[in-house]
Amino acid sequence: RFADAAGAVLKKIGSVFTGAHERYEQWNAAIEKLSGVKGTSHLVGVLFTTALIIAAGLFFKWLFVRSTRDVREQLLQTMHLGRLEFFGRVLSRMLLNATAVVLCVLATFILFVLFYKKEQSGYLIASVYIVVSYYIMVFAFAATTIFAPAAGGLRLFPLQERDAVFLHRWIVGIAIVAGIVAGTGAILLRVGISNQLYLLIYSSAGALVILALVIMIWQSRQRVAEGLLGDEAEKDERVTLGQRLARNWHYLAILYVLVMGIY
Repeated sequence: RFADAAGAVLKKIGSVFTGAHERYEQWNAAIEKLSGVKGTSHLVGVLFTTALIIAAGLFFKWLFVRSTRDVREQLLQTMHLGRLEFFGRVLSRMLLNATAVVLCVLATFILFVLFYKKEQSGYLIASVYIVVSYYIMVFAFAATTIFAPAAGGLRLFPLQERDAVFLHRWIVGIAIVAGIVAGTGAILLRVGISNQLYLLIYSSAGALVILALVIMIWQSRQRVAEGLLGDEAEKDERVTLGQRLARNWHYLAILYVLVMGIY
């Protein structure tokens, strides 16, 4: 089954490269449609304007976070809290973060409506990438809620500060890369590229996610092994099977990620 799947993938990739001239014409046609026959400079301008719209939304989000700094600091005072009060403060912080995300979404949406009309050539590009930014913000919101990199006292899991920051950064980074590649594929599909070329671009998002997960696992191999071993890390007399697995967990994890990605 794996051999058949690998053969099908190689066949599709080969068909993309063998029809290089046809693909080149598709790229040119796609650029003309996206730019409204105004050239690549117009596309660069659209991308720059879209980036400014998203940056403006993030700026409004930052302003809200800054204005609620005192409330957030009060929520971090979790000494001698009961379980209900702890989860109440976690929920309060989550609502503050959700409000910041909503303000960012509203700001970008309003600016998008003001700058672009549906008949304009840059409408498709701006709309797709702005929606992609919303997906990324949802992933970032979930990662912040779970790992709380800047609020150790309200962290849902017993993680060290460095581990929480590490996981948060990687999750957000993977979401950004996958979102941009997938969004680009969706835009090109809308303007008429072949389904094969679209699938190649779209599947590259999955390949990048797999690569990022492998790198993340490799970088965290030591700290996870220490967490799995615990006090047993100092024992050198008899190495058990569990200790061997704990010290080499990253090989199994990388193999699992690669197998699931290929499958």
